[in-house]
Amino acid sequence: RELAMLNLDNRAATEEQVYRAAGRIFDTSKDIENSVKAYPVTTKLSSLPPGVDMERFRPLDAEPLEENRVRTGPKFVPLWSTLSQLSGRPVEELQGCKLIYECSRTDRTKRKDIAMEAFRIVHDALCENEGSPDAVLVLNLCKEETALKKELARLADKINRTNPQKHPDGAAKKRIVVIENPKDEDMIALYQMCDVYFTPSEMEGFG
Repeated sequence: RELAMLNLDNRAATEEQVYRAAGRIFDTSKDIENSVKAYPVTTKLSSLPPGVDMERFRPLDAEPLEENRVRTGPKFVPLWSTLSQLSGRPVEELQGCKLIYECSRTDRTKRKDIAMEAFRIVHDALCENEGSPDAVLVLNLCKEETALKKELARLADKINRTNPQKHPDGAAKKRIVVIENPKDEDMIALYQMCDVYFTPSEMEGFG
């Protein structure tokens, strides 16, 4: 069933058509290069390893202000406020949590469902150990109301409702915070703020 969802036969046919029509193909790794060579294409291949803009994407330790190293510097204030509104938790409480971040497009191959279920299992274990830090998963979803987006939103809501940790009024605290299509600068800040980034993507390659 899972493989059927990926529609691999049609995907492979489409990839081959694109390869045949392309004037040049850029591969990002030796594995991708070998996978392209499996198709009967004569287009010249060029290697283009992934890169990162180190001026924008850099760890907090590279920041000059001591306060930025604890994720509370001025540039993070608006984002903490947004996460507080989305989670229903005070900013100070969130800043004391371990922040887990997942960022990818809303696609079945990205296995955001596994990300949430894995986080639930780990978080439940943390809750059983007194003195363990609290943790929050920040999950990217698209704004468009697709069937998959609705399915993932329902799963996030279900996991939130089963959180052993409660507000004073007895309501379960949100442990998964869904953020829709964050701006580039907010994504960079989330990468810097998070304690762990992970994505259980099922496949990477074409595109």
